[in-house]
Amino acid sequence: MCWQIIELYSACRCLYYQHAIDRCVSYGRLGHTVERRTIFVGYACSAHAPACDGLRRGRGVSGGIKEKSQAGIDPEDSGDEGDDNFSDNESILSGNSAPSTSLTIPVETYQEAIEALFRDILNDFNLRYLWPQVVRTSCRRDLAEREICRLLKRFSADLKNAAETRLHQNAAKLVRTARLNIAQRIVICHAAQLDPFEKPDVFTSVGLPEDEEIVDEERERSDEERNIVYERVHEFIFQGAAFEQFTLAMKLHVAKSSVSEEPSLRLYSLRQCFEVLVSRIWGSPAHPTLSRLSWSCEQQCGQTGHDDYLEKQEGALEELETLLRNYKEKTLEMARSIAPADSSSTGNASHFISKVKNVLSIPIRRQGSENLPKHQQDTDKAPMPGEACRITSNKEPSSLDPQHRFLLICAPFMQRATKAHQPDVCMIHSDRDLFKALRRTYSKCRKGYRWRWFRRVTSIEFVKFEFFLSELVNIQQCPSLPGRQDRVEYDFEQVDLDPPIGPNLLSHLFENPDHAEVLPVLFNRIPKKMRKRLSACPRKGSSTGWGISFVETLDTFVVFLFGCIGFTLSLVAAVVYTVIMGDIQGGFAIGAFLLAFVLFCGGCLHSLPI
Repeated sequence: MCWQIIELYSACRCLYYQHAIDRCVSYGRLGHTVERRTIFVGYACSAHAPACDGLRRGRGVSGGIKEKSQAGIDPEDSGDEGDDNFSDNESILSGNSAPSTSLTIPVETYQEAIEALFRDILNDFNLRYLWPQVVRTSCRRDLAEREICRLLKRFSADLKNAAETRLHQNAAKLVRTARLNIAQRIVICHAAQLDPFEKPDVFTSVGLPEDEEIVDEERERSDEERNIVYERVHEFIFQGAAFEQFTLAMKLHVAKSSVSEEPSLRLYSLRQCFEVLVSRIWGSPAHPTLSRLSWSCEQQCGQTGHDDYLEKQEGALEELETLLRNYKEKTLEMARSIAPADSSSTGNASHFISKVKNVLSIPIRRQGSENLPKHQQDTDKAPMPGEACRITSNKEPSSLDPQHRFLLICAPFMQRATKAHQPDVCMIHSDRDLFKALRRTYSKCRKGYRWRWFRRVTSIEFVKFEFFLSELVNIQQCPSLPGRQDRVEYDFEQVDLDPPIGPNLLSHLFENPDHAEVLPVLFNRIPKKMRKRLSACPRKGSSTGWGISFVETLDTFVVFLFGCIGFTLSLVAAVVYTVIMGDIQGGFAIGAFLLAFVLFCGGCLHSLPI
C-alpha cells in the first residue's frame, strides 16, 4: 500500500509540508490508490497569523504561540477548546483562506498523470504493435523520438480542437507538454528494434527540433494542469475521434515507411487476368458440408477469390466476414494515402521491365530483406530457451508476451520431401511483417534449385505433422489446429472455423505482402510454438507439431506463357520457310512439328519432378 503524509497548520489548515509518496510495488496500476494521512502542526501560517492572534486575544488566551513539535499538536491545544477554535477559525477565515488554496496542490499529481498516460499509450491494444514498427522504420534513436513527438503533437492538437471544457483543454496540454518524455521512454522500451549501434542511452537526452521546443514546462503549466486528475480525462483522451485519428496516422506512417519499391499494383496484371479467366472456366463448386466465403482486394490489385470453411459454431463465418470487411477498409485507407501522386512513369522501360518480373514471379532476391530488421536476417540463430523476449524491455512494463514464439513452417525440400523451419517471430508485429518473413523463408529454402521459377506457392495450409530428428516432417492432417491438451504450448487466437484463415487468402497476401495490414490481425490466428523450438523425442524419434505448410505446384501461368512463345515461334518458322522456299505446305508442316514438340515439353513439365 502507498502512503503519503501531509502536514497542515492546525488553525488555518494551510499546507505546511507535503512528503513524497512512499510507493509500493503496485504503484501506478489501475485501481490502486494512495492513502494520505494529515498531521496538524504549528498554529497558523504567516498570512493568517494576525487574524488568529486577534481571535486568541478576544478569547482571553494569554501569551504568545508556544513552540510545537513538527510531529503533532501541543498537548495543551488538544482539548475541546482546540476543537472550538477550529470551527470558529474556519467560519471567520473562510474568506481569507481562499487565496491560499494554491499552496495545497499536490506536487506529484502531475507526475502521476504523466506516468499513467505513458503506460496507457504504450500498452494500448493497437498502439503496442505500432510503436515497435515506428521505432524500427526510423532506424535511429533521434529520428524515432522526433517522429513520435510529431505524432503526439498532432494528437494534442486534435484533442484541443475537440475540447469542450477547461478540463479537456488541460488534458490536451498534458499530452503536448509530456510528449518528449513519452517519446524517449517509448524508444527505450523498444530499443531492440533499433540498429545495435543506435540503441538509446538512458542518461542521454535528445532535444526536439527548434520549431517543436517545449518552453519552460514548469512555468507554462497552470495550477489546474498540475492538479489534473487523470481518471477524469482518460475517457476523453482514449475514447474519442482524436484518438482514432491518432491511431490512423500511426498506421499510415508505418505503411508508408514499410512499403516496397514497387507499390503500384492497382490495375489488373496479366497474371491476374489469367487467373480470373481460369477460375471462371474451371472453378470448382463448393463442398456440400463447407461454407464458401468470397474475398476481394479491390483497393490494391483487384484480385478476388474465395475459400471454403467448416463452421463449428453458428455465426463464426459472419464474424470472419466482418473481420475481412474491416480489413479491406483499413487497407483501402492506407492504399489511398500511399498511392504515388505521379503515375505517368508507368509507361517507361524500367517500369515495364519491373512489371514483367513481377508477373513472371521470378524469385530474384537479394541477400536479406531491407524491410526486416538486420538482426532478423538469420532465423537459425535462436535465443536461449526461457529467456525474456526481445520484444519488451526490462526498464518499462509492457503487456506483450515475454516468452519466445516460433512459427513452424513446412516447406518443400529437394524433390519430394518436406522440411520444417522454425523462425523466431518475436519481432513480428504486423501481418505485413509476417508475409515478408514467409517469403524470405521460402526463398531461402528453395534457393539453389534449378527450374524453381516454374513452381509457385498456390496455397498455405494449417497442418498437423510428425517432426523427425532430421527435421523432415510427415504431414498427418490438413487443416488442423492444436487441441485442448496441446493448447498450452501454442499461442494463437482460437476461433470456431476450420481453417481459421483461408489458404487462398494467405497465398494472395504471401505474393503481395504490402496488401496486408500493419496490425497482427491474421497473425494472431496462426499457431506459434512458445518458449522453445519443437524437437524430436530422442526415444521415440519424432514429435507432433502444428504449423503452416507451403503447397507448391507448377506455375500454370508460366507454362501458358511459354506455350504462347512456342506457338509464336512455330508460326514465325512456318511463315519464314514459306516466304523463302515458296512451299506453304512444307512450311506449316515444320511449324506443326515444332508446335507438337512444344506441347510435348509442356506435358513433361507436369510429370517431371522439377
